[in-house]
Amino acid sequence: MKRFFLSTLLSMCVVSISQAPAHSEWYESEHSTLEKAKRMYQTGRFDEARMMFTDLINGSGRSAETYYLRGVTYNSLGQPDKALSDFNQAITLDSNNPKYFLGRGLLYSNKNKYDEAIVDFDSAIRLDPDNDIASTNKKFCIQAIADKKKKDEAKIAKAKADAEKLAAEKLAAEQLALNPPVPVKKGRSKPATTTTATTTIATTVPVSTPVSTPATPAGPTSAQLRAFEKKQAELAAREAAVEAKLEKERQERQQLAEAKLEQQRLLKESKKNSGSSRSVKKNVDEQPVAEDVAPAVPANRPIRDKWALIVGISKFKDSTLNLRYPSKDAKDFYDFLIASAGFKKDHIKLLVDEDATRGHILSELGDKWLPRVANPDDLVVIYISSHGSASDMDVGGVNYLLAHDTEVDNLYASGLPMQDLTRIIKGRVHSDRIVLVLDACHSGATTVADSKGLSRTTNVNADDIAQGTGQLVISSSMPNQVSWESKKDQNSVFTKYLMEGLKSKPNLGEAFDFMKGKVQEEVLRERGVLQTPVLKSKWQGADLVIGAPAVNPSPALEPEASRPGQATH
Repeated sequence: MKRFFLSTLLSMCVVSISQAPAHSEWYESEHSTLEKAKRMYQTGRFDEARMMFTDLINGSGRSAETYYLRGVTYNSLGQPDKALSDFNQAITLDSNNPKYFLGRGLLYSNKNKYDEAIVDFDSAIRLDPDNDIASTNKKFCIQAIADKKKKDEAKIAKAKADAEKLAAEKLAAEQLALNPPVPVKKGRSKPATTTTATTTIATTVPVSTPVSTPATPAGPTSAQLRAFEKKQAELAAREAAVEAKLEKERQERQQLAEAKLEQQRLLKESKKNSGSSRSVKKNVDEQPVAEDVAPAVPANRPIRDKWALIVGISKFKDSTLNLRYPSKDAKDFYDFLIASAGFKKDHIKLLVDEDATRGHILSELGDKWLPRVANPDDLVVIYISSHGSASDMDVGGVNYLLAHDTEVDNLYASGLPMQDLTRIIKGRVHSDRIVLVLDACHSGATTVADSKGLSRTTNVNADDIAQGTGQLVISSSMPNQVSWESKKDQNSVFTKYLMEGLKSKPNLGEAFDFMKGKVQEEVLRERGVLQTPVLKSKWQGADLVIGAPAVNPSPALEPEASRPGQATH
């Protein structure tokens, strides 16, 4: 794990979905194939993207850019050697594009080939002196080389000292074996009644006959020396293993810290780049200013009642977007709230698959249900598991949650805008205790079925979503990371550990810390990348306990007459 991840390069540097007519001639064009391949990559359908890039390379679309894009795709598929081959080809065809050197440099850096990486970063900086990513990673590689040199020198010095110590101990043992100490024999006085015969026998013993002495302890035998040496070797091996483990843990902590700093830098850049467009909306979106001022009412009040809207979409109207586990995640979270968090069954709405249309979600959220049941002292939990679109898929740079009937080519009219989601909730739902949980960074890949993620720079950004007193937003990953499904369970890693955390930890803050650590650990161990859940809060007073009992629950809202698409749960 380095300071920047190669898997984000495509979305940062090259992916942009062109707006063009969707007639057959356009789709048959080379430009259409390239843009469609980019879209396949962006939605996590890496194998389909790879095949499209390969078709372009084998046909008339052979170019440095196409080789580069396929190289990034190979890297996302876990095939770095093929990625390196494509990066080499891209640089051969066009040696004046800093992006190609940056991509290859990051790949070398990920393979711990720091010298080669530095050469490529230097080339990228020469072609683009303002390339901060290349500069940052060059510094990282230089530091990594210095750290490795220092570590190697320390190992050599320790090995030398150990060898000298062992040689000295062995020499001492050999000398002891050759020259064992002879104990001094103390004489004993003879009794006065010794007979004459005895005296005669004693005096007739020849002088040359050896005098028998008691047995003395012998020095270490060769077998004992071998056992000693074996023990020394075992201790040295154990010590080396412990040191290796400690070094690995130190490196992982350093990598996590570096990744966190990089995410913060990218977030600042993203905000800076989007500042001009946000300033246009500022007067509309941020009125009135008093919205973020702490309320006059006491922050620590008992929970009067509890409500939840749970949404999970695995099956979309556009079947190419289908996912595996979001609807199951939603059903499991629904069951968890009832069984373990004290929510009444008739106080929860569950919308999955065909029931989770854009109109139905907005109706339950802002018109037909939550605004009619939630009071100021109530707790409202909103959980959504679905696709989250990247901002560069929309002309206005807006991020969207995808409903069952969302059209990816018409996000403005058919998607749920994420940046406006809590403003909609705040304006329509009367509760001042709202928890929004977004497991919404998913891919539609069936060939990469265990990935739920989009690689993008500004997708579900909790900084943009959390606002107002009493609102709390939990996102499954940082803005430019991928959210993953578990290899061991039929859930997303995020939702699985969120439920475990809420079961074992009373406070939401403690549950989040538990979940965050577990998610990072499992994804890092099984994928070799980071997934870092994010919590943004404007909460007032004591930490929230989702399982706290409702002190004055209300009856459920009577269901309306049957209407199309209404789910009853």
